[in-house]
Amino acid sequence: MDAHSYLIRDTLHASRAIINAVSRGHDRHTSGLVPLERAEALVTKFAERYGVLESASEARQRRRHKLARARLHMGFVGRVEDGRLWWLLLVSREGEGPVTTLEKLYAAQDKHHRIHIMGLELVRYPRPGSVERWSWRLPTDAYRLLLKHAVALARHQDPRQAQALINHEMRRPGYRGIRTQRKELFRAMARARAPLVKRGAAPLVFPESQFWLRMLSADMESIPLGVLVRRLLR
Repeated sequence: MDAHSYLIRDTLHASRAIINAVSRGHDRHTSGLVPLERAEALVTKFAERYGVLESASEARQRRRHKLARARLHMGFVGRVEDGRLWWLLLVSREGEGPVTTLEKLYAAQDKHHRIHIMGLELVRYPRPGSVERWSWRLPTDAYRLLLKHAVALARHQDPRQAQALINHEMRRPGYRGIRTQRKELFRAMARARAPLVKRGAAPLVFPESQFWLRMLSADMESIPLGVLVRRLLR
């Protein structure tokens, strides 16, 4: 595979792929942003230096030689038409090589250097009797601001803005971390709304279950980088 054929996935599929990679030991990382017109050059550089486009058999050969393996994940910042991509380079926990000397890598387990994409952060959640599992959630500061805003909306006499926020939050994917935050958010909104409901105001309507929906309004699952460049820069 070359940079032209490298697949860009929508944010939901990318977020799943990142969890899978980190869970399997690719938990060192570095990241950044790149304009679409420079994305192919970035992929080519990472492929030549770190082998991010190598096949599974080539990656196994690297492992036998005690070399670090690297994989690249990319997705859109905002709308596709905005022409910016986020990129995340994930590196295997074991092994050394060019990627460990040329890049400043961080541990995904470090709370000060967690993996972030599209306003979400990747964290570990303990599971009784089992290994810890990785999941996405809103960063703590962002969640606190959202909680404060949601409670304020719930206390308005007119419920339309609060209801719109509830509907918006249900568009986030149903990862465990997001479900946990969302459940707490909705409970806080219901408590804030209760005094108004007692005085005759309309109650808020919360979903009976937290189901999966696509993150944002992605209209693609994956598409070659070269096709995107031609489509958006012609």
